[in-house]
Amino acid sequence: MNLPINIENLLKAGTIESERIEYKSGWNPEPIMKTICAFANDFRDLNGGYIVIGVEAPDGIPVLPPKGLNPKAIDKMQRELIGVTRLIEPPYSPISVPASYQDCSLLVIYCPGGNSRPYRCAINNANKSNKAYYIRQHSSTIPANQEQELELIRLTRESPSTTS
Repeated sequence: MNLPINIENLLKAGTIESERIEYKSGWNPEPIMKTICAFANDFRDLNGGYIVIGVEAPDGIPVLPPKGLNPKAIDKMQRELIGVTRLIEPPYSPISVPASYQDCSLLVIYCPGGNSRPYRCAINNANKSNKAYYIRQHSSTIPANQEQELELIRLTRESPSTTS
C-alpha cells in the first residue's frame, strides 16, 4: 500500500507538526491511539492526518536525518497497532506503511477521516472503560469538550456518506 503523500513532503524542512501531522520518536501506544482517534474524527474536515514514527521533533520541528526505527521492530509495531485500534469505538482501521528516508526506517500511519465518526477511545490504558472523544487542535491531540462533542455529532449528520 502506498501513502497518498510522498514521505519527503511529510519531513521536508520547515514542516512542523500541525492538525494533519504528528511526529513520534518511538512507539508509544497510548498517545498514538489518541492521535489516531483525533485524526479519524477529522474535526476540521482536513481528510485526517499522518503519524510519522521514528522522527524526533522538539518544538514540533522534525530533526533530520531522522532517528529512525529498528527495521525488525516495525512488524511488531504494526501487530500492536491492531490491538491499539481495537480500543477505538466505533471500529476504525488506519493505514500503516513502513517507509525509508535518508537510510532510516520509519513507520507512517495514515488516518483518513472516518465514515463513522465520532470516534472515542480509552483515556488511559489502565482503565479502558473510561473513554473520551479526541480531536486535533493546532498541533495537539486533546479530549473534546462538550461543545466539540456536539459539533462532532453534527458533522456526522451532515456527512455525505450518511445522506446517500
